[in-house]
Amino acid sequence: MLLYLRAVLLVKKELSTLWCDCLIFKMQINHRRNKASYIKKLYYNDYSRTGDDTRAWGPPFVGTESVYFLSVNRNKKSIAINMKNSRGAKLIRELAAVSDVFVENYVPGKLAEIGLGYEDIEKIAPHIVYCSITGYGQTGPMVQRGGYDSIAAAISGLTHITGHEGGEPVRVGVAMTDLATGLYTCGAIMAGLLQKYKTGKGMHIDCNLLSSQVACLTHVAANYLNCKIEAKRWGTAHGSIVPYQDLSADHWAVSCSNTSWHQFLEQETVTERQPWMGLPLLRAFKTKDGYIVVGAGNDQQFVTVCQILNLFEVIKDSRYKTNELRVQNRKELIDILSTRFSEKTTVEWLQLFEGSGVPYGPINNMQQVFSEPQVLHNGLVMEMDHPTAGRIAVPGPGVRYSEFVVSHPKPPPLVGQHTVEVLKGMLRYEDDAIEELLRAGVVAQHESKPFSSLALQIILLHWTGTEAFQKQLLLPVTRQKSPALEAPKTVVFIWDAGHSMNFSLAKQRVSQKRNSENLA
Repeated sequence: MLLYLRAVLLVKKELSTLWCDCLIFKMQINHRRNKASYIKKLYYNDYSRTGDDTRAWGPPFVGTESVYFLSVNRNKKSIAINMKNSRGAKLIRELAAVSDVFVENYVPGKLAEIGLGYEDIEKIAPHIVYCSITGYGQTGPMVQRGGYDSIAAAISGLTHITGHEGGEPVRVGVAMTDLATGLYTCGAIMAGLLQKYKTGKGMHIDCNLLSSQVACLTHVAANYLNCKIEAKRWGTAHGSIVPYQDLSADHWAVSCSNTSWHQFLEQETVTERQPWMGLPLLRAFKTKDGYIVVGAGNDQQFVTVCQILNLFEVIKDSRYKTNELRVQNRKELIDILSTRFSEKTTVEWLQLFEGSGVPYGPINNMQQVFSEPQVLHNGLVMEMDHPTAGRIAVPGPGVRYSEFVVSHPKPPPLVGQHTVEVLKGMLRYEDDAIEELLRAGVVAQHESKPFSSLALQIILLHWTGTEAFQKQLLLPVTRQKSPALEAPKTVVFIWDAGHSMNFSLAKQRVSQKRNSENLA
């Protein structure tokens, strides 16, 4: 059996514009030989005034490239198609006809207005797995709202349960709602492809930030739905695991001394508290020079922890015999353990816990994460040569495969870098036809040139009347001692008065580069 996934087309809406980003990748899986090639080709459409919004998210930048954009866009090739132009929308439909999956993240109904909704695509590609990613779903009272990770996290309750006890709500350190939605989307598309393989017919998949994050509330949601127990913030502790937080004993004592906590203890019985406070010992403890996380998932592991800490009296103490009792006597136990952990360095404790069977580990900063032997062994750092930023490194894939090795990663693309390649390779367009599309502003091609650490990329946008995007150029401005390569005294920008934001962005990039390299 040979399954050939021809292409995935992603149409992505920029929140501030009505342009599109498209993602196309080819992947071939040979089940007969149990081998697969990992993402043969990946195309990402950047048709907007400055490309994907995240290209401007920074600092930091590597050269003129946003590290934020670089972090998640490897193995893609960039194309640029203007969907507001009827000919551009026609190109999208042609690409959809030779694709297996169509992914878009527009506000519901917007793509249908230009003939790219599910019903439109289904007519020309009944096999298509059409996946819509929105903030809140395809129907309902919030359907016309735009969605961001932090907004959906707030509405879904994630922000409410994140932060120190007694403190204000805190945003999670990475965009977990976005990431969770991406993972749900991936699984949904795979299920859609299996269904398509069985029936030959595609489907419309509805994924959204709100639903993904509410689904991720798991036991927190179940506690409320079944027991009407309102969730609260626990800092780095866990409401049902004793202990589980990145606080010293002193911090814990302070947080437990607030009025609301004592009122809660007085008003609620242990039986009422237990459903959300009843998980085992798990906590981050302050050491002499850092923190170590130790988790005791059962009574035997708790005994082992006490043995390593030389706290045999705690093992014998009737207050800590079971997890339920440890939850009831949480504060006293945390005080005892915290005092002992503070007597040694993190490395000393790591050595003592090695081979114990108890889950443990240090709290690493980024430098320590990417020096961790297991992280390096798992191949979680991928390096590649970017056409303008030079050598870059990004996090690698989180999975491995027994039957094939992930190919060498390709760098994130420049804006519209591969438009001509896609039109030729996928749609078999002739050179004359492509040239005419470029002249008409239906598509754009980015001509990349080598870039050194002393170079500037300046994107010039040339606007002509009713056509939105006529031409995008890349001019390198270099600084070297060689007279032939000396930086010019003057840089000329061509822009339309109605689109000064493009000039401002280019001017900002020039200023940043001059500050970093002392350009005159």
